[in-house]
Amino acid sequence: LGIDTDEDQIKYAYTTALSIKTCDPAASICLIVDDIEKDLISGYENVFDYIIELPFGNTAYKDGFHGSNIWQLREATPYDETIYIDYDTLFLNTDIDHLWENLEVYDIAMPNISRSFRNQPLDRRQLFEFENHYKFPMLYSNFIYFKKDSQLAIDWFKMADPVFQNWRDVYTQLMNDKKPLSFNKNVLCNIVTHLLDVKNEVSVSLNNLYDLTSISNQHSSFYLLLVKISMLVSVISSV
Repeated sequence: LGIDTDEDQIKYAYTTALSIKTCDPAASICLIVDDIEKDLISGYENVFDYIIELPFGNTAYKDGFHGSNIWQLREATPYDETIYIDYDTLFLNTDIDHLWENLEVYDIAMPNISRSFRNQPLDRRQLFEFENHYKFPMLYSNFIYFKKDSQLAIDWFKMADPVFQNWRDVYTQLMNDKKPLSFNKNVLCNIVTHLLDVKNEVSVSLNNLYDLTSISNQHSSFYLLLVKISMLVSVISSV
């Protein structure tokens, strides 16, 4: 589900989609935009199986942080089961069985581990500066799996609505000592999980998620997911 009108980021989402199709030509991929007629770039639409407009419009129009529309994911997805990934992610062809064995028992799931190019787990205390300080969950929001009709997913996205639409107020209320300088999707997703007290229900270990830049204190990393997609997938771009 690609939420962005920025031309470069739509092109990035296109590259992500191509990497998924290379792994599994039967994978179904959906791109979400503000306005199909205005935003779609000619020649880039063929790789997407669905191109859908945001169901409630772009609620980030004042800030430009399109990731703040993530609360609309559940309403936007055309799938019963969805994997959301950031636009700066590439897929390589490996066995997907272990991935789906991990995910099938979850209603909504986010990874709790990422690895460096040396195949070593990254230090989450550095990657999640604010979450570590406030004892919030330390999960990666660049990958979110959810079952659309599960109660936990319904509750999570319902909570995400006010958190993401009022993120400045959330920072003020929950982060007294220090806070991000601007919108931070990863911090806000972890706040949603914290407010619902469902870290254990959401946290999943994916040992094939690689952060190739390790500049994750700003969550601007490039990700490599070594899986072969064999079921429905959604792609979202974010800031």
